[in-house]
Formats: sequence, structure tokens, C-alpha cells
Amino acid sequence: MENLSRAELKRLRALRLKKSRRGDTEIIVEGVRACEAICQAQAQPRLALVTADACAGERVRRTLDALASRGARLLLASAEDIQALADAETAQGLLAVCAWRERSVEDLVRQPPTPLVALDRVSDPGNAGSILRAADWFGAGGLVAGAGSADLLNPKAIRAAAGSIFNVPLWRGVDLPDTLRRLQGAGFRVVAATPRGRPAWRAWRRDPCVLVLGNEGHGLSPEVETLADDLVAVPGRGRAESLNAAMAATVLLAGGLAG
Repeated sequence: MENLSRAELKRLRALRLKKSRRGDTEIIVEGVRACEAICQAQAQPRLALVTADACAGERVRRTLDALASRGARLLLASAEDIQALADAETAQGLLAVCAWRERSVEDLVRQPPTPLVALDRVSDPGNAGSILRAADWFGAGGLVAGAGSADLLNPKAIRAAAGSIFNVPLWRGVDLPDTLRRLQGAGFRVVAATPRGRPAWRAWRRDPCVLVLGNEGHGLSPEVETLADDLVAVPGRGRAESLNAAMAATVLLAGGLAG
């Protein structure tokens, strides 16, 4: 196993910058669980960085073998270097770098008519990643992030997704109103979440559909709300001001897709 070079470290640190995550690129994936997901999802790992201490663990060694079998170069790195590349406050001593191919809206419209999730200016990357994880759990066919939403390749979003980034097709930074119109033309029903909607479990069990989730503080944009074929809400009985966006998404997905 070769050592991580200073030049390679500098290149990888640049991947943490938003300007480096446009179009076809590479992404950094942290931790054993997420690295295992790379191989299970048939993704394309290019590098795996590991500390000497982490190499002592049997699970890590198995994961490294699986990554290497898929073509990843294995590099030995210091704990300090891995921490510099990681988003977590305490890195696990293992991370991988994977190829990422951007999908087009044309690909989206040609998708099989399975339920989709769309983000309308959801700004927190942790929320975006958690919504992606929920979409994966309930079997959504893709997640569409409109312009102004958090970057789904942000390290915090990738970490919150816990490996689901390789399981659910993603579309980033799209013109959401235009994309929703095109999906409606392809036979999809747009269901948008808003406190003014009717109880979710009475409204959106028909496929194909797109569940749209709005900004954490401001909700749906007026244009997206006007486009919606149906408005749904999560009714509550307590005194909390609202649900976290990711929590609301999970409840809505459970009501619409579970079973």
C-alpha cells in the first residue's frame, strides 16, 4: 500500500469546495458503513484512504479488499490527513473517493413512472441528506433538487444520507418549475407539502407522483405551489411550531409509499 502524497492530499481537499462538485466529478465518502455501500451499489471507487490503526480492524480490511476489487487504489494516510478531508468531527480512519456522473433532466423524464421526491430550496445539507435516506428507505425512484437547494454532494449531505447517495438517482440544481411541468407532461402528478394541505394519508397514494418539499423557513415557492396537482400536510396535535423538513419528509413518504 502506497502512502498518500502531498499533491494528492491537496487535490482531494479541493473536492470539498462547491465549485469542484459541478458536472461529472468525484466525491468523498466517509466511514466504514458508507464505504461498504459503495461496493453494494456497484459505484466506481477510485481511491481509498486508511490509517494504520484502522487497518487493524477486520471489517475495515474486508472493505478495503472489496474497494480494491472494484479498482480503487489503496493509500495509507495519517489520522491528521484523513481528518482534514472528513466532515465528521472525529473521522473513522477510512474514506473513499468515487466517480460521480451527473444526470440530465432528459434522463429524469425518461425514468420509469416510479414515485419521485423533489426539493424546493431545502437549504440545509443535513436535511437534504436525511430526506435522501428516507427516499431510499421507502423506495422512491429518484430525488430532484431544484436550484437554491442544498448541494446533495456536500459532505454533510453525503454523511446524513448514510450510503443512500449510491442507491437513489439524483438530479441537482435543476429549474424545478420547468422540470415539474415536464414531469406532468410525462404523466406524473405533483404533490406538494404545505401546512395548508389536506392530511397526507388521504391524498397521495396514486402513482406516478412527485412529492415536493419546500424550504425549512419559507415553505414552497409560489410558482411550485401553483403547479401542484395536490397539496398535503402532516396534521399535528401538539404545540410544536413545526416539523423538521427531514422529519416531515419521512412521515409523508411513509404515508404515501409504505406498504
